[in-house]
Amino acid sequence: MATAIHRNNFAQFFSRLYDSRLFLLACYCSCIASAACFSWLLWDIEGTFNRFPDAYSVSYQTVYLASGAFGFFFLWHLFSALSSCLTHRPFKTALVDNAAPFVAVVISFLAAFPHRSYIAAEISRFHLVHSLITRAGAAAAETEIIFLAVALIPASFLALATNLHVLKNLRLDFGMIQILRCFIFLLLSGAACAGWAGWRERAFERRPGENNILFIISDALTPSHMSCYGYDKNTTPHIAQLAEEGLLFKNFIAASSWSLPSYTTIYTSRYFSYSLDPNGDGWRNPALNMAQIMADNGWYTKSLLTNPFAANAYQATGIQVDATMDFVYGSALLTDRAIGLLREHRTKRFFFHIQYMDPHGPYSPPEPYRSAFFDETEPCADSYDGEIAHLDYQISRLISELEQLELSDNTYVVITADHGEGIETCSGHIYSLENELINIPLIIWGPKMPRGKKIEQVAGHVDLLPTFVEWIGGKMDPRFQGKSLMPLIRDEEAEDRVIFSELYLPRTNPEYHYVSVRKGQWKLLTGDPKGDALYDVKTDPSEDISLVGQESEPLKLLKTEVERFRNGIERGPLSLQGGAFSKEEKDALKALGYVQ
Repeated sequence: MATAIHRNNFAQFFSRLYDSRLFLLACYCSCIASAACFSWLLWDIEGTFNRFPDAYSVSYQTVYLASGAFGFFFLWHLFSALSSCLTHRPFKTALVDNAAPFVAVVISFLAAFPHRSYIAAEISRFHLVHSLITRAGAAAAETEIIFLAVALIPASFLALATNLHVLKNLRLDFGMIQILRCFIFLLLSGAACAGWAGWRERAFERRPGENNILFIISDALTPSHMSCYGYDKNTTPHIAQLAEEGLLFKNFIAASSWSLPSYTTIYTSRYFSYSLDPNGDGWRNPALNMAQIMADNGWYTKSLLTNPFAANAYQATGIQVDATMDFVYGSALLTDRAIGLLREHRTKRFFFHIQYMDPHGPYSPPEPYRSAFFDETEPCADSYDGEIAHLDYQISRLISELEQLELSDNTYVVITADHGEGIETCSGHIYSLENELINIPLIIWGPKMPRGKKIEQVAGHVDLLPTFVEWIGGKMDPRFQGKSLMPLIRDEEAEDRVIFSELYLPRTNPEYHYVSVRKGQWKLLTGDPKGDALYDVKTDPSEDISLVGQESEPLKLLKTEVERFRNGIERGPLSLQGGAFSKEEKDALKALGYVQ
């Protein structure tokens, strides 16, 4: 008797709750959220199929698409059950009445999803939202949302079967049935989350013969102050050890003498003038992106960036990939984060991109690196050397972690820079295309790399992405303007490559489209109103004597290459997609001295 009274009181409580308008609003919001999760689910399945086209059979795809259909029907059923409960109408009537509005809600979310990146970008511009994402971690937030969405797939069929075949045979009042339905749904969803999380982890598991890539870029690093390139101060002992165990490029050329053009070329294998908006706010979407390509080939992709220009170039296409871009200031903190990534994802095939701001000015190395190199005679150069030594130590921490995790035998480590630095005159960069500003380091350490090899042939930023694609066994995109470095490494390429660097854009200041073209020992500088200059950098590395007044075959050849380069640049209006700098990014650029 007491049990019956208790049950009736319990049912009356929920009956009053069902009659509450607030509960009605909560139910409708829950159904809309479920529709959103379902639309996200469809996008995630589509992305998975596109990313791993050869990994799963047709039967696998059929099962999951069928499960998606069950998920759609289950959400419709849940919506109608709540409506029936609240309005005291028969369930079948509610099911029919709610068909049109439920389908409309789902379709509206599906229609909005092509614009999800823009909507998310606008929402994230709010300071509170940005702070929450930064604290929680963008990757964690994205992962949890996807887990919630995909949880509906296996849960939908089980919950639907439970509703239709089990609960109807139990002698429970209407309120208790609804409570039990919700409880079962939540329980199965939680179990599905855990199962799907494991599936996503297994999707990136490294198989025999597959290698990782750790891509490290330092900002404003010139090889003339690195001991591994012959500098008389021991600034890079750990990088020198990597060069002895791997290989070093002696004539590696940056795409520009400042960050945005260089990062654009690195991430797309296309030169700046072929991709970027004249105002420097973004790029035309060429559907080329380093992270996108790595993710499409099944590599877990993560980037830690400290330069707003790098992030702007990385994100401007608006492409959604399994990659997140986090701003981390301070080399030690950046290294700590990178080590955490290595530990967390050591069983995966990964592509990690770590971008250090060091040794970019202002030069303020921490102790003991400041006192180790500093004296009163050359304070600018000495502080710069301290910055490089500190960077060298941070890179050594990453290599040590790779070895401790037993990843050194299947991980390529690539160390380079976005541009050089005018350290001899303490003048920074951007102002020209002199060797000191565009001749940069490149050290490669990894599986089956020749030990201690020094490569004299000219190569450049434009060649990095094709090299990575070859390493992972991907397909070369015909829009790449560079070529893989592997033929040079294997001594299979005898002809000199033609490498361009540029400063300014022809659409804004045609008379100042400063272009450097390098082939072999010859370098032509053109576009300066003061006139062209031709140098033999083998005999004149400091570029003191211009040979442009002497008609020669190298001069004719390089002028032809420059003409071809300029003629290929599209002069029409650009269609931009994303990439505008936020106020916080512009403030960071001012602090770095890039903008006034």
